[in-house]
Amino acid sequence: MVTGDGRTTYPLIFIYYCPPTSSPEMMMLYASSQHQFQNELNLGKAYVLHESEEFTKEWLEERLGKFGN
Repeated sequence: MVTGDGRTTYPLIFIYYCPPTSSPEMMMLYASSQHQFQNELNLGKAYVLHESEEFTKEWLEERLGKFGN
């Protein structure tokens, strides 16, 4: 991504897969720590997938396109 002043940046995104078979305890553990994790790593955006079939090349390109490739 190129900024307005001509610098090239590489924003980091967080993609997390949480299968529907996950236990409620594991889902709660993730939910309670996700925000802090994002802040610590200075991530630009987070996406959560619940079905592995959702994660396709098209899905990824659509999300990355929002960063102005």
